[in-house]
Amino acid sequence: MWGRNSSALMSNYQLYQQALTSAGHGTPLWEPSSTTSQTALRIGDVGYLRFGTFVRLFNVTLPSGHRENENGEPENYVPLVVHPTEWHRTVIPKGIIASSGIQVSSLQQDDSPHVSFRCTDKIGAVIMAEDDVIREDVVNLGPFADYAATHSHTWIRFARHTLMREVALHELILLTGCDLTRGRYSVTVFNGAHTSKRPGHGASFQLARPGSGTRLCPNPEAISYFQHNYGPSSSMRSVTPCLFIRGFKLLDRHVERMEDEEADRNEIEDSCGTAQSRGPLDAILRYLCDKSDADMAITHDLDLIRLLHKDKVSWDYNYVLKRLRKGRPSFISEGPVASLI
Repeated sequence: MWGRNSSALMSNYQLYQQALTSAGHGTPLWEPSSTTSQTALRIGDVGYLRFGTFVRLFNVTLPSGHRENENGEPENYVPLVVHPTEWHRTVIPKGIIASSGIQVSSLQQDDSPHVSFRCTDKIGAVIMAEDDVIREDVVNLGPFADYAATHSHTWIRFARHTLMREVALHELILLTGCDLTRGRYSVTVFNGAHTSKRPGHGASFQLARPGSGTRLCPNPEAISYFQHNYGPSSSMRSVTPCLFIRGFKLLDRHVERMEDEEADRNEIEDSCGTAQSRGPLDAILRYLCDKSDADMAITHDLDLIRLLHKDKVSWDYNYVLKRLRKGRPSFISEGPVASLI
């Protein structure tokens, strides 16, 4: 459900991702329970982000013809063999995850927990989970990185030519981790970037009864600064919501050039999009392609977390690229592929 100021709806997912990525859990999804598949997101899924939703194409760990790969598989598909014992599962207690600049306070009111938030930055984001979150991650990332570098060209041909999806190679993600919950959730983004007023806008959340859902009670002075979403809705109860994803992204300079030429011919936006539409991982890919002679660059959410875990600000594309160019982190080129060390 939405707060007011819905004219900014198209950018809510971008602001939410930009703000909450700095919490260090991976890439947050503005629409955790919205999916194009009937199955929950899982390790090995290949897909891309659209409007805060992960659009699943297929899963690389499933055998050819598996019913859960309802879209089919790329040409000459060979699955990645991963034993379930190579997955690490942990339980994150239900509660709140907030971006930097969010002040959290709580009190008891009418036998119900009342939690208040105040955003002291231009943008901020909060997610509240009413049930425990199951975190699944691959223990050894190496085979996934090698598999992505080897097969990514078949993925983009499958997506663009077989499924007719308007997607670029650098947008594809191979999931190596995800955070799932079966309970209700609430996600909120605060956006004061359009106003000249001093930061300090806030909003309050009321949990009336366990399991009854989250009600948003904004302060009057904050009502134009936020967007709010919660779920799952009754029609999506069969889908397990995914709050965060972690995975590999790639950029191939030759494929990028062809995608840009195609975009020019069709008079559409280039494959890399604008700086506003690109995420923080895209900044790492750009840095690696600019600094190395490798044909391809690959990065993972963990690269971003290791690089910026002490930076208590929003991690947008421009900020990350500036930090990379200033800090000049080391990278390695193994054959045609470059990655951060």
